[in-house]
This record gives sequence, structure tokens and C-alpha cells, in this order.
Amino acid sequence: MIKLLAVCGNGMGTSTMMKMKAKKILDAHNIECQAENCSVGQAKSIVNNYDIVIASTHLIGQLKAKESTTLVALKNIMDVKEMEAQMMAVLKNKMNYKGEDNCETSRLFTGKQFNINSSKCEFLGRSCKNWNRCISAVRSNRK
Repeated sequence: MIKLLAVCGNGMGTSTMMKMKAKKILDAHNIECQAENCSVGQAKSIVNNYDIVIASTHLIGQLKAKESTTLVALKNIMDVKEMEAQMMAVLKNKMNYKGEDNCETSRLFTGKQFNINSSKCEFLGRSCKNWNRCISAVRSNRK
């Protein structure tokens, strides 16, 4: 599951809209997410609790994040295509997500080790059609 934080100046209107759009994008890609929104002031102390943090280009510079958190700067916060392109680039490049058909579940996602006793993919947040193959690969790599 992806933890996403949408950030704006006051943590109300704009960040709520960004959160809803981001959630819709991830849902369309069958990726489970926990999405929240807040002000830039609040985000400074909680930014490292999230996998992806989205904000406008003029606010993103106020946030400092560890390597496990990716900051996404949006030029146009209303542009769903820009948001989708940037978020999917993060998932494809940093987290090795290549879609359900080419899942690399055995990799480390969001700083957590894959749990071989889990009944679902920690990245997708659910079982997928490749679950048995993934869990077998993970178990054989751990021996």
C-alpha cells in the first residue's frame, strides 16, 4: 500500500482536491493507497511518514524528506495528466512497479521488507494474479 500526502498552504481546499485526484489515479492503476492532506507547516514534521508527497512547485522546496519519501512538485496542480505522469514515474522508477503483469514484489517497497507470511502484496495492497509466483520467488530467495 502506498502512503500519499497532498500538501498545500493551508491544508484544506487545494490539498483535498489533489488528494482526491491522486487517489483516483492510483485506484485506476489498481494500487491501494492511504491518502491524506495537510498544510505545508504540518507536513514538515510528518513528511517522512509517507511514500509520496505531492505539492505545488512553490511549496515543495519547504519540505525536506529522507530517501524513502519522494517529493513530487506539480507545476499545475489541476492537471491530472501531469500528476499521473509524475506519480507513475515514481512508482515505476523508484519502487520498480511495472504493472501487475511484471510485478517485482520481492524487492523492497517503501522501506519495508516483503512479508512472506502475508496473504497479499504489500505494494498493491491486495492479492494479484501473479501472487503465487511472487511468493514462491521471495521464499526461494530467502533461503
